[in-house]
Amino acid sequence: MKFVCPMPPRWSDIYLALQDAWEDSGRQGEGPPVPLILNGWVFTGDFEKNHRWQQTIEWANSNGLAHLIPELKESEKYQVVEFTGYSGPVIGEQFEKPKHKPSKTELNQALKRLQEDWPVIVGAEMAAHTFPVRFTGHKKR
Repeated sequence: MKFVCPMPPRWSDIYLALQDAWEDSGRQGEGPPVPLILNGWVFTGDFEKNHRWQQTIEWANSNGLAHLIPELKESEKYQVVEFTGYSGPVIGEQFEKPKHKPSKTELNQALKRLQEDWPVIVGAEMAAHTFPVRFTGHKKR
């Protein structure tokens, strides 16, 4: 059998211990990698789970927290004969049609309106300290 990662309940416990220790130390750098449990478990294959577990071990080692990763009991290990990939639908893909990606003109118009209405949207106090400057992300939504 090939070890993939801890079973979800144990992985969650380990993550929470690492997260608490990271927070207690002052949150230097990025926190520990989020475990692939719940939907992360359902919508990933063995390769992705194993990769995320390896990232968790590397993160713990580089942050001096490896001692928080315990030796796992057999019942706490997710093991397989052969690694498999995820071949199911992408989350939401089966339920939704692709959404419209706004053009530059549409983005500029939306940003202008957002900027004009900003005090109404976030309130005067917040608007005195913040201001929208651009849309980000691949799809600009």
